[in-house]
Amino acid sequence: MTEEVTVFHAFLLPRLQVAEQQTNAGDVTIGMTPTAFRATWKQAVRALHLPGTVQPYGLRRGGATSSFQATDSFAEVADRGRWRA
Repeated sequence: MTEEVTVFHAFLLPRLQVAEQQTNAGDVTIGMTPTAFRATWKQAVRALHLPGTVQPYGLRRGGATSSFQATDSFAEVADRGRWRA
């Protein structure tokens, strides 16, 4: 089983790209409490008919994998994800 999301949606993709370009390390990207985020996440998973096993951490992990494949640089991935190399 993989946890990967590829976005091709004509409305969503450019907005996600702009948001990613305008976000710096340490920025708050979702202005809600962790409890509110988890509740919203569960609603979205149900609304999109995704398997209940899809979890938010998979987005971060998948993003790191994609970034490494694009750059072939663990240092860049670690810096971007704010991980210690």
